Amino acid sequence: MTVPLDLAFFLRFLDRATRVIVAEAARLTDLDAAIGDADHGANLKRGFTTAEAVTAEAAAAPGTTPGALLTAVGAHLTNTVGGASGPLYGTVLRRMGKILGDDPVVPPETLGRALAAAVASVRRLGDSAPGDKTMVDALQPAADAYAAALEGGDVTEALAAAAHAAREGAAATVPMRARRGRASYLGERSIGHQDPGATSSALLVTALYEATDPEACAAPVAAATGPATGPRRSRWRAGSAWCSSRTAARWRRPRPRSPARSPVRETRHRPCLPGGCRTAASAPAPNWCAGPSRRRIRGKAWWCCATWGARYSPSRRCSPRAPLVPPMSVSLTPRSSRER
Repeated sequence: MTVPLDLAFFLRFLDRATRVIVAEAARLTDLDAAIGDADHGANLKRGFTTAEAVTAEAAAAPGTTPGALLTAVGAHLTNTVGGASGPLYGTVLRRMGKILGDDPVVPPETLGRALAAAVASVRRLGDSAPGDKTMVDALQPAADAYAAALEGGDVTEALAAAAHAAREGAAATVPMRARRGRASYLGERSIGHQDPGATSSALLVTALYEATDPEACAAPVAAATGPATGPRRSRWRAGSAWCSSRTAARWRRPRPRSPARSPVRETRHRPCLPGGCRTAASAPAPNWCAGPSRRRIRGKAWWCCATWGARYSPSRRCSPRAPLVPPMSVSLTPRSSRER
């Protein structure tokens, strides 16, 4: 079935893409929390929902072409979406709009050139290539599959092949090690997680294919079910963001400990005095520490116990097994006073 690639087709594509991003925003954020900064889904949701006003204004203007529509939405995404998603997705749409030109009905071959040019712009902007665990791993197979399928079929079959290739490319990022983007900071720990940029790119390419069927495009979008790839997640601070369970444990309020388990307050250390190392209870230690050391107290250099209260632990202070050192006369006067 041949579908005209006119303004109505691209309006359906943007509408479908917006509803898909809104439905999948939580999953995209969950994927980004494992190897990124946990804002990919929220940023795309904000950008595409606010772009509805730009789409409506462009559709109401007389003589609007598909190229002008994509260029306007791409500029809005670049200025609205935070992080790296805004410039990258804005570049995709603006580059496609430039290649589509002023034709009211886009030829299928021109759409193929627009997809290839958009992928080339993303690769140049992000200095990335297939296999780097980025959105290129979904966009490059989609552009190649569209060009290959268009030679022996119509535009609907070509877009179906592109959507299938994009989904497979996004799933193939799970065993990859990230070489570009924020996920590359994790090194080997990025293996086993699906890239959120490749996942959202596959969603947009699939929305482009679904725009070929007006009835299917108008159907409600169901969010994906099932656990996301990666470690278990937990809500952090009343659901304001998604984070890993390790991060949640790091920022969780510490539980109170009994004095018998952690007697920190009862074993505050005092500087060494002549006659022995003393604790907060003024009880002399079994012996002297291995040697005095200098530390600063209130901006002045003092001579005190080398172990600094043995790390505030009564079980580790001045061990009786340590070699005994005969008492020394320790002066508690500042060093600056002694030098005078």
